[in-house]
Amino acid sequence: VCSDDAGNTHKACQLIAQWNPQILNFADACHNLHNACKDICNIEAFKPVHVNLLNLYCLFSFNELDHKPTAGLACIHEFINVYYNHYRAACSELGITRGLQWIGETRFATIYWSADSVLRGIAGFKQIVCNSYEFQCDLKQLHAVLQPLAHAIKCLEASQTNTGHVYVFWLAVVVQLQDIIVKDDTLKSPKYLQNVKCEICRIVNFRFHNSSKMRTPAMSI
Repeated sequence: VCSDDAGNTHKACQLIAQWNPQILNFADACHNLHNACKDICNIEAFKPVHVNLLNLYCLFSFNELDHKPTAGLACIHEFINVYYNHYRAACSELGITRGLQWIGETRFATIYWSADSVLRGIAGFKQIVCNSYEFQCDLKQLHAVLQPLAHAIKCLEASQTNTGHVYVFWLAVVVQLQDIIVKDDTLKSPKYLQNVKCEICRIVNFRFHNSSKMRTPAMSI
């Protein structure tokens, strides 16, 4: 049996495990991985690019309003619509057929998939925005760190996964992030600050132990 960390479901799982000790009480692996993504986005060094990504989507989602904007917002809507149409035209010219993936609240790790769609269409943004290089570099760094977590969530959401897969994919996440950090340490000009790498390790170790507590041996990056 497994659940998220909401008070009522968490307590229910504890009671079930007490009632029948043969039933294992597992933490929700996807929630743990998703919370790791959120924690990483809240690292101070990643906050600016995270906020810029959210602002970008807020800007373009304003263009998707189902209702007609008020008179005060009509000029803003028209201004945004011009940029949005320029972006779509640039993507069409460059052969970029897939659009942006919106950030949602009901799916796991959508911040990663949204960043992935922006990077996929970054050439289109470069045609309408001059100063996009710094944003692109910062977004690539965040994207690289979130990638193992988001891919693990996608795999674990499959209908044929079992409890063994949870441990396997967590090991894969830990190893991939360790590989990113080790490779970054060998660079003359590291992409990530040392305190950022330490914070990533702390977050992933905490979420890993939270997912495997009392059931698997400890492992750290």
